[in-house]
Amino acid sequence: MAGYPDCHFDIKAIGAAEELDELQSDAKSVIVHWHFRGTNLGELWDAPATGRHTEYSGVHILHFDEQDQINHVECYRQPSEEERRQLFFEWD
Repeated sequence: MAGYPDCHFDIKAIGAAEELDELQSDAKSVIVHWHFRGTNLGELWDAPATGRHTEYSGVHILHFDEQDQINHVECYRQPSEEERRQLFFEWD
């Protein structure tokens, strides 16, 4: 990640689950809980570096097909402190 050259992901937990739903009776998933931290020292999506440190946590859910190949990935994450400040000020 060019915008965060010192970025670091910590894996907090990994879990496996079998989904029982109407569409995929034997679907398998792996859930990965992670935490990101880094400093914005480089350009990111055409935005200049801010020099700010940021941290946030998230979850990836990897869904596997019958051949045990990943066929879908979902990603959910908390907004960073900077994003929360920006949202708060934009709502004023």
